[in-house]
Amino acid sequence: MSDRNIVYVVSIVFALALAVGLLFLHELETIRPETQATIVKTTINESVYEVAVFCKDVNFGRVCHEVFNKQLVGGVYGIPDLDFGASSGSDASFDNSISSLGMMPGYEVTLYRDKYFEGASKTFTANASYVGDDFDDRASSVRVMRIGMGETN
Repeated sequence: MSDRNIVYVVSIVFALALAVGLLFLHELETIRPETQATIVKTTINESVYEVAVFCKDVNFGRVCHEVFNKQLVGGVYGIPDLDFGASSGSDASFDNSISSLGMMPGYEVTLYRDKYFEGASKTFTANASYVGDDFDDRASSVRVMRIGMGETN
């Protein structure tokens, strides 16, 4: 293969890689919820999409944790201990840190005061730019559920 053909093939491969990258970036869209009608929405592809998000600051600020549809088993996804990542010293722990949350229509998010879905709870069926004085920075576990699915064992 001549040098000219190699340059031509490399150019085509580069152009294809660039086109695929641009398509991926187009699909990966983030919209911060600013009203009750919207939610942070990250779409990785048609079969993987965000259904809920909870954030450390009011108005969906600072660090947010996303829950994707593929994480739900039988329509339910739970995090029994929001202290994940605390040992790394990072900002990953959400224990006693949630101030706002959102979800796609057809889902609900329940915050629990204690780990393992114990203690007082509060359920949201619409986005909340502020979870309220009773749960601000007080949740230690969370459950995301598709409405009408109920809990499954």
